[in-house]
Amino acid sequence: MDDYNINLIVEFLISINIKEIHILPFHQYGSKKYEYINKKYSLNDIKPPSLNQVNEIREKLQSKGFKVNVGGL
Repeated sequence: MDDYNINLIVEFLISINIKEIHILPFHQYGSKKYEYINKKYSLNDIKPPSLNQVNEIREKLQSKGFKVNVGGL
């Protein structure tokens, strides 16, 4: 996620008086479930963010005054 999009999200969250953010990064853990239900999993080409990327986003949000929790790592 680039700075432009993060800034848009920050502006929106400030406008609705949000103080705390919980980030759950994308992962591929559930992809096998689609095989069990005979459905096509269309997110195979999406790469999960690296720990470094998640931490950069967390730090940017914290620098704007948000309390940030990261789950799923």
